[in-house]
Amino acid sequence: MSLHAYLAECRMAEARRLLTATDMPLTEVALSAGFGSQSSFYSRFTAANALTPGKYRRLHRAWQGA
Repeated sequence: MSLHAYLAECRMAEARRLLTATDMPLTEVALSAGFGSQSSFYSRFTAANALTPGKYRRLHRAWQGA
């Protein structure tokens, strides 16, 4: 795994954690996870997870509450 791929996966893991563990707005999640902008976060997150960040949050929070 290249350094670039490793850092990208670390950012994605942190974004997933923040989405499920906090009520932070998506813009704040994007910046806190190390993405340069909300638009790059949104497109990369959706490509990597097959869900938008908002849908990911709703799905995983509903699953955790069940």
